[in-house]
Amino acid sequence: MFFGCVIFMTACDKNNGDGPNPPAPDDDITFNMTEDTVTSPIEGGDLSLGYSLSSRPEEGQFVVTMLSGESWVSYVADNPESNSLTVNVESNDGEPREGILAIRFDYNGGSLLDSVTISQEGKDYDVFIDAKDLDGEYYTGEKDYYIWVSTLGMWEDGSEGLNIDLYAEGEPEVEDYLWNGQPYKRVISIPEGTYTFDPSSHAPGTFSNRSFYGVASGYYYIPQYYITEGTVEVKHLEGGVTQFDARVLCTDGKWYRLSYTGDFTGLAYVNE
Repeated sequence: MFFGCVIFMTACDKNNGDGPNPPAPDDDITFNMTEDTVTSPIEGGDLSLGYSLSSRPEEGQFVVTMLSGESWVSYVADNPESNSLTVNVESNDGEPREGILAIRFDYNGGSLLDSVTISQEGKDYDVFIDAKDLDGEYYTGEKDYYIWVSTLGMWEDGSEGLNIDLYAEGEPEVEDYLWNGQPYKRVISIPEGTYTFDPSSHAPGTFSNRSFYGVASGYYYIPQYYITEGTVEVKHLEGGVTQFDARVLCTDGKWYRLSYTGDFTGLAYVNE
């Protein structure tokens, strides 16, 4: 297997270890990594990898190699006092990834080898929408919350967001209000919970296939892609703040991640 990105950690005389047939290791010296798997966050950073190295010789070096030939992990330091290696993991702008680090200790008497698997979190979406507005309507017949969560608001040209046709159990909280001098009612909260895409059941705790991603253009959406899979989570925070998070797959084959946190100004209350 190809070994790339070789990292030398300490200087030493390794003339006896460079040839095709390095000497056998000294039986008194043992080397093992203390963990088989470590995890890095999506933003990367330094990771400490513990090891045990008994009867450590005065001269020796570590050689660290990613078996895949990739280079998103690099050496930072070796600390013999704490028996730990520090490696740096690059930030990840793609899917979750995993790599095996082959870690070899070379010394005058031979070489000892162990490995560590590094798993790194990755983004689980293709498009992120930082929503600033939550509007919509409520239909009493099916307890149907038709919600437009977007960057600019409903019917604003260029407003990007998700239209979520959400169903909940029980009656919503409503309040009276006046618009153009006429009395109306509006919903003042969305029921908390995790809602799952369901094409047609309209059951509480679901949202339907009328839900879509779009960019407002007049009274149309260009582009407009219907949702085929995903979840929506609604939470109530202090001070009447609503947290609305969605991760959905649309007909363009992309995963969309949307996040909104803000005051709930109410959905228009529409009798049906």
